Amino acid sequence: MKCYIPVFTLLLALGQSPTIRTTQDDAAVYDAVIEHTLRDSFQRHDGASANGTRATIWLVGRTIPVCDTARDAALGCIEQSDVGMTLTYSRTVEPIPPEGLPNAAALAELTADFRSRNGASRELPTPHAEGVRVLTAEELREVQQRLFNGQRASYASFSLPAYSSDGYAVVRVGYVCGNVCGYWWLILLKKVDSKWQVQGRLLLGIA
Repeated sequence: MKCYIPVFTLLLALGQSPTIRTTQDDAAVYDAVIEHTLRDSFQRHDGASANGTRATIWLVGRTIPVCDTARDAALGCIEQSDVGMTLTYSRTVEPIPPEGLPNAAALAELTADFRSRNGASRELPTPHAEGVRVLTAEELREVQQRLFNGQRASYASFSLPAYSSDGYAVVRVGYVCGNVCGYWWLILLKKVDSKWQVQGRLLLGIA
């Protein structure tokens, strides 16, 4: 008679915690990033035309893959997938202080999980934040055409988050607000009291 030990039990017996990768966590990470970074970006860009109301957060309906394995025809791909190296050695405008970074083992785990989870473009786990709209493929083409024509529009895109077993997460975020207007970040989060909180963000690029 064969005996099968559940993976969760085996990991606990080995003194390791399984990496959390659930749709609920993905949505909660997106919600934290929306409130920390994207809501202000959309409000500054779109608020003037929103008659004093909160600007709508327009999100691409699928995630952005890494260039090592895939490329999205409409959105391209993520060129830098070594999360640990990016967080540790970047000297861009918004570096994360060394004392705020995960340890070396967690950085390696985040890098491996990021590559694994973002090997292909996938349907975006829907955030629960207020005022969020997820764009269909057709709506995204229309928004991109408006931007190409010089009209006011904006949208944001996400990778799937990557997780470490000690409670860290990273996600790559893009915000496009024109033909020569855009920001790209790698955002570090940590789960504190069962809630994902942004610990810092690294500015990867600006247009």
